Amino acid sequence: MLRQISRPAIGLLCCALCTGVATAQATDPAPILPVLEKLKSVTTHPGADEIYDLVRKRLPRISLGTVYRNLEILSKLGEIQKLETGGSQKRFDGNPKHHYHIRCLGCTRIDDLMTDKPVNIEKAAARLTDYKIVGHRLEVLGICPDCKDKGFLQ
Repeated sequence: MLRQISRPAIGLLCCALCTGVATAQATDPAPILPVLEKLKSVTTHPGADEIYDLVRKRLPRISLGTVYRNLEILSKLGEIQKLETGGSQKRFDGNPKHHYHIRCLGCTRIDDLMTDKPVNIEKAAARLTDYKIVGHRLEVLGICPDCKDKGFLQ
């Protein structure tokens, strides 16, 4: 019996195979689109375990390892962002466009931090150092409204 696999899932898988991000033996194309859809449907920047819980409602036999593998593939393809914040598990963002994040020191919640005017940190860093600049990560730290109301760090 053949499984029905959507064109977008096949397209993502083909990109992954052509770029060497995934191998044919290790990649099942069926879960890649549900993983992407669930991540894009939330703004909470969930970890792989939270995405796993969401995707299991649609694909009950999916494994946590499959979710991790598909998140890594989607991240390497530039379809999502992998957030590796200080001292916590990897989190994921369904918005692949470059933007900043703010992380709560109390509960580790992560929110998007949209700025009116993007600062070109890479150009500034290139002027100040002999390094070849290849990118940057900026993590803004703070206390979210919920933690502030609970008196965290007052």
